Amino acid sequence: MYFAGKILLQRRFCSRLVAAQRGATAIEYALLIALIAIAATGSLQMIGQHKRATFANAASAMPSGTAISVDDGQP
Repeated sequence: MYFAGKILLQRRFCSRLVAAQRGATAIEYALLIALIAIAATGSLQMIGQHKRATFANAASAMPSGTAISVDDGQP
């Protein structure tokens, strides 16, 4: 009897969960957050690649092998 009552309670709980709006809303919010995280990750990777290329171009445009010495007048 105890086991049958437990199964009956689980069925009621599942049917209430499926029919409730809170469960659907939570799932929608979770999907929305996942979509935003994927979009943010992709855009940050794209920005990072662009910045890396910009710095590589700037580094290759600089003359190499030039030594800079600073003379501050101190012995």
